[in-house]
Amino acid sequence: MKSLGKYHRAMQYINTLEESSSLDIKDFKQIQELKEKLRHTGVKLRSLETTRIAFFIILYSSVVSAFSSFIPGLEIITGKLVKIGSVLGSTISLVIVGIASKAISTYTLDLNILTSHLISIYTKNGARVTLIKKKSKSSTHRNN
Repeated sequence: MKSLGKYHRAMQYINTLEESSSLDIKDFKQIQELKEKLRHTGVKLRSLETTRIAFFIILYSSVVSAFSSFIPGLEIITGKLVKIGSVLGSTISLVIVGIASKAISTYTLDLNILTSHLISIYTKNGARVTLIKKKSKSSTHRNN
């Protein structure tokens, strides 16, 4: 599941490029600095995405508790959901989700910029890597 994240996909591509390129010392130092910035951006991105998911769940629980309070027999579950939802409230959760979403978009842009810069350094010496592997002809014919 980790390889599906933005940071891990970018690092996988960068590492594959690194294997097929030759670098001089000046480029190596610059790449190390950029990789550290990329790692920092990846950590921030993951923590913001986790925060946003947590507050989506709180927001969802407060909405569900409001609607489930009308169903007889669900008072026990509804009571616990109301307690969770009332602690942070739907308004605060919505504001935090909005702020986290904006920050995620900013850090995603930073991730794209840093990755592009690293790719430009690696590819200036002719290193090339295919991002998506093509299907073989035999598997394509079977699907048709």
